Amino acid sequence: MEDEEVGRLETFLDSLDGVPWFSAAGQPSAIYNVVADVVVGWDDWNAPMLGVWLPRSEALEALARDVIGDAAIETIFTRVSERIGQPVQEGLRAYFARRPEATPNTKCGADLGLRSEIVDTVLRDLSWGAVETVLGQPGFFVSLLDVYREGRWPCSWEGEYPEGRFVVL
Repeated sequence: MEDEEVGRLETFLDSLDGVPWFSAAGQPSAIYNVVADVVVGWDDWNAPMLGVWLPRSEALEALARDVIGDAAIETIFTRVSERIGQPVQEGLRAYFARRPEATPNTKCGADLGLRSEIVDTVLRDLSWGAVETVLGQPGFFVSLLDVYREGRWPCSWEGEYPEGRFVVL
């Protein structure tokens, strides 16, 4: 990566400091559709999520390969993981410690098995956001950061994108 691109990456990474990972997860919202638990977010909303996330990540990956190359993409994903992997895990751990056992999935602990997948999802989302930033083209994945900054997990989309709203934990 060139110096300007490295600078953009570092600025993006610095912007992740202090994100309250999962601090508002499960709380009601007037803005978002809030799912009952992580299993509902993961299972019931997977198809709509893929319908919105996948075309954007595929287009972004193709562009990034052409502009900065695979090695730079790998570097970005590694740097994001190094920078926020631990805080994201800690935020998710705190969510699971405080979440009520109010649904069948939480009562039997079925949701606990999704921890690593959720962490991977957050890291993937923000890695693509970092790629958008490095390319100087903030878009969908950078917009996810606003939701994460609110202490939510954007797990899907309700409605025809860009109309509609995020589905969150």
